[in-house]
This record gives sequence, C-alpha cells and structure tokens, in this order.
Amino acid sequence: MSNGEQKVSKWLASFLLKSSLRLPDDLERLDGRYAGLDVFIKNVPRAHGEEYFLDLKFLFNAIDLEEAHGVAEEMAAEITHTLSFVSGVSVRVHRSVFLINWDAGVTMRDQYVYGRYPIVDPKEALDASMWRTVSSISEHEVTPAKRSALRWHARGVRVSVYEDRFLYHFFAVEILAGAETFAGKVVEKCPRCRGDLACPNPDCGKPEHRPYPKQKIGLLLREVGLSSGIIDELLELRNLISHGEERPQIEAHMRKRASDFEFEKAISLIELGSTRALHRALDLPPQEPPLVFYYQEAWEHVTATPRIHAQIGLPGDPYNPDIEEVWMPELSIILTDPKTGDEEVVVVGGKTARP
Repeated sequence: MSNGEQKVSKWLASFLLKSSLRLPDDLERLDGRYAGLDVFIKNVPRAHGEEYFLDLKFLFNAIDLEEAHGVAEEMAAEITHTLSFVSGVSVRVHRSVFLINWDAGVTMRDQYVYGRYPIVDPKEALDASMWRTVSSISEHEVTPAKRSALRWHARGVRVSVYEDRFLYHFFAVEILAGAETFAGKVVEKCPRCRGDLACPNPDCGKPEHRPYPKQKIGLLLREVGLSSGIIDELLELRNLISHGEERPQIEAHMRKRASDFEFEKAISLIELGSTRALHRALDLPPQEPPLVFYYQEAWEHVTATPRIHAQIGLPGDPYNPDIEEVWMPELSIILTDPKTGDEEVVVVGGKTARP
C-alpha cells in the first residue's frame, strides 16, 4: 500500500426491514449476493399480533467507521428498493441495528450500536372549532379534482422522505391547476432573463397562447402569493426529482441557483402553496365565527436515532468470525415527562430493544 492510499476494512451492517415478505418456514437464513456483496436475511421472530420484520445483514468495504455508516445506509436502501420491486411487496428500512468491523484477526472490533425512538409531539387542537371547519368542507361541493388534491396533500403531510413530501404537495397543486381555467393568454419567457420572447418576424411580435400545464401551475402559485423566483425554483426542483436525480446532486444543482437552498425550506414553500391553493379551490363562504385552519411549522414525523461507538470482542476464532455471534451493549435513553417531571428509562438499542 502506497503512502497516499488508505487501508480499506471490511464491515458487517445489520438492519431491520419492515415488510410482510417472509422466508419460507423451512428456510432458516437466505444467503445471497447483491452488487458483489454477501447478503444474509432471516425472519425476525414475532408473537401473534406483532408486526413482521426481516433481519438484513451484509458485508462491504469502507475506509473507516464513519464512511461505513454512510455506505451501509445507501446499500440498505438500494436492497430494499430492488426487493420491493421484484416481490411486489412493500419492503422498507425500519432502522439500523449495528455496524461492526469485520476484518480477519481483529480481537477488539469498532462497532456502532443504533437505537430508534419516535418523537411524538401531541397537538392538543382537536376541539369544536377545528371540527366545525372539517364539517363545513364536507358540506361544500368537493369535485373529484379537489378531492384528489386533498388526498395528495394529506399524503404529503404524512410522509417524512423529503422527495416524496415535496412531490405529493406538488401533485396537489398540479391537479388544482389542471382543473382551473385561467383567463387570458401567456407569452413564452426567456429561460435566462425571464423576459417575454418575441418572434424575429415583426408581423408576429410576441405570440400569445393558452397556458400549457406547466405554465398553469406557475399561474396558480402566483395567484396564491408565491414570487416568480420561488416558482421557478420549485418547478426546477420538481424536474430534478422526477428525472431521478439523487439528493446530493439535487442540492448541489439548486445551490448554484440559490446559495441558501435547503430542502426543508423548499418543502415548506410547496406545502404552503398547496394549502393556499386548496383554500382557493374550496372557496368556502364566510362564516361567523370564522373557520379556523391550522398550519404546523414543526414536522410531525421526527425519529431520534441515537448511536454509540463501542469496541467489543467476539467469541470464537477472530480470523473467522460468525455473523450470528455479534452482541451489542444496551442503548437506553432517559425520558422526562414535561408535565410531571417523572423520568423513564427506555431501551432503544441492543439485544433487548423492541423493533
């Protein structure tokens, strides 16, 4: 190994997958290959009525523990996407379990042990005023397009993946824009300066036409108060996601347009546009007292993922370690009830943690 090269180590990663897909009863463990990696999958034992999980482990190479952490997450996501496509069954990463050095001959191995704890912030707002607004919408004429937009908006509120959240709210805007008839015609814009384009033939001037679908989206977002610059950024972000660009490439591209670009900020803007577009489409009559709508600035889906860095030894031959012999220290968090001050210790990682 030359002076400029870094030593590459072997790592074993373990993940819990949430899926109804199961190994047959007569197959204890599925051993296979994925993109040149050794992969091992087992059913997670469950009691009657509990959810189904798969235990996924795989071996791969990385320079150090931190690089291995990132590579493992990317590979686990790829494996689940491909398995879901082939099986036709939902398969998704539920959480990381552990990551451990798997070099031959090592007696004390670097290890990450992961935990998982969903953070739920109760919204104590479901009162008579909120329900009166819900009831008023149900009594209003809701066309199929409005109902479809409401459904996509609701899905956007539920999901936590940035790209999905953005696209679902964008779908709501797109559906409402498609169902609307905008008065007047539009002129094509220069992609660089956004000025009106003119035909070189002096008899044509600036040709006008009915707005195309993409232009109708822009018109609707402008109607609900978004600026032209923000609309252009949202449309470009939508194209990048739809064309399969990955998040690092998307963020790098968008920051060339706006150095302060943040995915969360873009999602908040399209969610605001979707909310306002739905208000506009529903066009509920004024009431006394006024109807109340809520906009949550804090995201509902937040999961704490604590991890600890440990060094452990494994039983057996260090030159031929057994993936079934990996053990983990217990990882716990202390929760304090904000109302009573009572403390509770919850196991979130290690052998005794619940999925």
